[in-house]
Amino acid sequence: MNEKPELSDGQIISDFSVNVLLYNDSGATLSLDNYIEELEEQGSFKTSLNDEEIKPLATGGIVWVNSINGNLNTRNIEITTKYVSYVGSKPDSVSFTNKFLASDVQTSNKGYYAEKGRDSKHLTRNQSFTSTLRSQTKYWIGSNEVKVFEKGVPVGLQTGDTDRILYNNAAMPYFKYVDSLSGLVNYEPSYTIWKNVPNPTPWDSSKDRGAYITYYINTYGNPGWDWASYDIHHIKPREYGGGNEKSNLIPVPRSIHQQLITAWWNSYNKG
Repeated sequence: MNEKPELSDGQIISDFSVNVLLYNDSGATLSLDNYIEELEEQGSFKTSLNDEEIKPLATGGIVWVNSINGNLNTRNIEITTKYVSYVGSKPDSVSFTNKFLASDVQTSNKGYYAEKGRDSKHLTRNQSFTSTLRSQTKYWIGSNEVKVFEKGVPVGLQTGDTDRILYNNAAMPYFKYVDSLSGLVNYEPSYTIWKNVPNPTPWDSSKDRGAYITYYINTYGNPGWDWASYDIHHIKPREYGGGNEKSNLIPVPRSIHQQLITAWWNSYNKG
């Protein structure tokens, strides 16, 4: 049996979100989910102001796209925002603010994210702008805040966030590899502030490698591939305190291991 290695979401180098802001004379807003739900259920633009009263929008709404990307050439994180369209009457003015949010902890809870930089611009329909920040090894979210103004008065406010992406100091995203036979995964590190340990756990390639291959075949079956073209990867590298326990090991094609995984760790906490 010859299994081809399965690549997972590690190929993703960017993430984007599509956002909708609907507003009326009271300043009430709808999220994108609520916007779609209202369209499906009622077929018109409406917003619930309280439990008893539902009234149509007095003004309109806007749609924008927010994306985050790691630029490997400049080693920068980039947030790009595009004002896509508007619904109903054209707003007098729309302000967009890109915010770089970063965390040292693997979590989607925004309470753990600190703002590392921001950039604001007023855009018209079909315009976009990109903000840049030097990358650090952290979990990143591209956050965007939008304000709509009518006659100089703010009438709507909404935020839109991308999913989190783990970039290293070189703006390279973490590569998540899934072994198709065993289901083993080189999961993202839980923290981005691991330090080098003075005495890493030793690994004897002539002995430990062979022992792991035997364990793998006995546990998951014989994959039928050429083991000479595979490396045994430590999910938490030994230089950061990882050990030789089976739960910390995964076989990875050598080309993927060297070009994507090892390359990522080479800039984990180094410039």
